[in-house]
Amino acid sequence: MKIFKMMMVAALLIGFKAQANLITIDMDDTDVAVGETVNVSLFASFTDAVDTIDFNFNFDNSLFSFVTDSESSDLFFDGIFGATPNADGLGLGFISLFGPISGEFLFASFQLERTQAGDSEFSLETRTLANVFDNGNTAPNFDLQVSVVSAPATLGLFALAGLAMMRLRRNG
Repeated sequence: MKIFKMMMVAALLIGFKAQANLITIDMDDTDVAVGETVNVSLFASFTDAVDTIDFNFNFDNSLFSFVTDSESSDLFFDGIFGATPNADGLGLGFISLFGPISGEFLFASFQLERTQAGDSEFSLETRTLANVFDNGNTAPNFDLQVSVVSAPATLGLFALAGLAMMRLRRNG
């Protein structure tokens, strides 16, 4: 019975990987002073094969500005990738030249410079996530989930999981 309980707790803590397209926003610093830059990385984990990706990374343009030529991606050699500042933040797009892509990859990495003090939220707005060139037909947009993960929060969850396992072991 103890082994069964431990296996169930481990399964709940690890969780099941959902079959979905996921973009994770990772920032190297969450406390950026005026004049400093923050590196933003958008990691993709796509279960659906797509050949066209177009979305907006939203932020307050009065507090941050995009650092020109700071963008990079794992997709530079697979097609046409672009990052364009706009009124809502930064437009990011990719069109594959060699067929649909899926799996895990760095979709985009770029820098933002802090221009004024204040609070800003960061979010993604999907415009197109599709397999446009599949048999010449436009496919419907796929679902996209966005997750923001910070290192301290992840470590805190691991600590809570460890405490729960110790308590189960002591009570079992």
